[in-house]
Amino acid sequence: MELRYGLNPEQAARANLDVPAGPIRVVSGDPSYINVLDALGAWQLAREASTALATPVATTFKHVSPAGAATAGDLDDVMLNLWAPAGVELSPIATAYVRARDCDPKSSFGDFVAVSEPVDRSLAAVLRTVVSDGIIAPAFEPGTVDLLAAKKGGRYLVMEANLEFDPPA
Repeated sequence: MELRYGLNPEQAARANLDVPAGPIRVVSGDPSYINVLDALGAWQLAREASTALATPVATTFKHVSPAGAATAGDLDDVMLNLWAPAGVELSPIATAYVRARDCDPKSSFGDFVAVSEPVDRSLAAVLRTVVSDGIIAPAFEPGTVDLLAAKKGGRYLVMEANLEFDPPA
């Protein structure tokens, strides 16, 4: 895959990840080198935590560092009023993301998101309200890619994780 740029905007870069047996597939957008690193790190954390805990997990990464990670769960009234779009009932994967982002909202500004479950409409609705650079997930419910891809003037990065890819130790 051609990358938008390397470590810095003036650097060209290329990655050989967007192949049939590779770890990720770009669904929409043009990733930078840091986007790819964030996606891979965030996905590994979300996938491993979800497997270990047997529950939906979301992570938020910024510049190759986790800013938050959380499991699905209840939200108090303050969190619901702050994060839930009007009229949207949040799914478990959406609550996992809200809880992860709420760990450190300032560091999550412009984050890269990873979720262990398919992106549904409620998570897409939450993501449309926050400043975020992209998401990686194992799948996307119909219509959610179009909702997300429209963010950032059509530059929101949407990546699909390959569940069959097992990274080396």
